[in-house]
Amino acid sequence: MSRQILGLSFGIFFLFLNACAESQSGSESRRPQDPAPIPPGIVGDIEEPDEQLPPTDEPSEGEQDGDQDNNDESALSFLQPIGAVDQLEVATWNLENFPKSELSLTYVTEIIKRIDIDLIALQEVASVEAMNEMLRSLPQYEVVLSTHAYGNGSYQKVGFLYKKQTLELVGSRLLFTDDSYAFPRPPLQAEFRYRAESREQQEAMTAIVVHLKASRDESARRRREEAHNLLEAYVSNLLESSQTPISTVVLGDFNETMNDAVGSRVHKPWLDEDQTYFFPTLDAANNGEYSFISSSKSLIDHMILSQTVAIDRVDIPKIHLKFRDYREQVSDHLPVIGTVSGF
Repeated sequence: MSRQILGLSFGIFFLFLNACAESQSGSESRRPQDPAPIPPGIVGDIEEPDEQLPPTDEPSEGEQDGDQDNNDESALSFLQPIGAVDQLEVATWNLENFPKSELSLTYVTEIIKRIDIDLIALQEVASVEAMNEMLRSLPQYEVVLSTHAYGNGSYQKVGFLYKKQTLELVGSRLLFTDDSYAFPRPPLQAEFRYRAESREQQEAMTAIVVHLKASRDESARRRREEAHNLLEAYVSNLLESSQTPISTVVLGDFNETMNDAVGSRVHKPWLDEDQTYFFPTLDAANNGEYSFISSSKSLIDHMILSQTVAIDRVDIPKIHLKFRDYREQVSDHLPVIGTVSGF
């Protein structure tokens, strides 16, 4: 019995030596080679497009404007650009005591990059330092802010953020600085030239940003009525005294709807001159749009334009519906964006 076990052990030992020799010989005959070519149209598990574009050193329009790639994991990745190189976009956006939270600066900067528009009328800028910090992340933009402050030294400034390759700031000034009853925050007027490469002459535009008295009580409404009386008279004189047609845009937080009886009364000086002015946000409100995030879903951020300016469409991206932290981290207002035609 022991001889049989011993013989079996020797047999296994010789089989093992044989296997090792074959394995070594096989390894030497299968040294590393180039990987087998991947079949055309397949890279891993991802299908390539049928047509490959030639390589280029020029970034695509989306890359230039700060769009993210398909691996974008940002909470704001759903936002699509509204701006385009062949049009002018103007917007109004109340940033609600910017920056209202520690993350406001990050989110507002990213939203501006993603929607990619030319001119934004800002309200409630509560920190010039934060605005300057944001500009460092937006090198294609410049800003002009109002210089006013409240009696206690705090402020909610208005201003314009604009693309410097599209618009040139010619000058700016505060209006009605001695009338805090009608204008608790003085309007800011800015003159811009539109840098249109396809035109021999640069187009000029006058923009006025307002942030009128808040609250829904009758006393506040009377103050807004007074503001509109004064402001319409001012713009009317501006238009009549010019020897050439002026493109004028009044925009901002009006703190009032337009499409109801009370709103019609407050905005009467403008609405009575419908041959002179155009009201794109009134049409938007009648179509159910809103800019103020509240239970009433009202549109209180408006644009009033001279008839020399035409708005093709109004966009109010409902950012808060997909980005749940918008109301707490960014603002209680949505940006209202108008695409200008014929400018």
